Amino acid sequence: MYARLYDIFFSSIIYIYTSTFIKIIWLKYFILFVGIMTNLYNLHNLLLIDLKIIKEPIFILKPFVNVKNGKIQIHRLYNLLIMYPILNYSTRFLPNNLNRLIKIMVIFGVIFNLYYFISIKC
Repeated sequence: MYARLYDIFFSSIIYIYTSTFIKIIWLKYFILFVGIMTNLYNLHNLLLIDLKIIKEPIFILKPFVNVKNGKIQIHRLYNLLIMYPILNYSTRFLPNNLNRLIKIMVIFGVIFNLYYFISIKC
């Protein structure tokens, strides 16, 4: 639950803010999309899995949600192999403090996703 709250109230907002510094169009919109979807996906899973306010996944997100574990394994692989490397690449275009913050967030995100990718049995 706390990881979802972190994503809803911190990381997604930082990603959206980060996108305002990027001049490369595809990278700017990728990071903006990551920020928006991180917020929506984690809010959805908070309401579904942790708070049980909604009873079943929203049809668009259904293929990406494991009601028991949150993310499906392919989503973790996407984070590890695509999202985090691109976010790390974006740090070269950011001011120093934001650069460091994104690098720290990427490191913790990789550790978190790799741990659950390895430890969760499908």
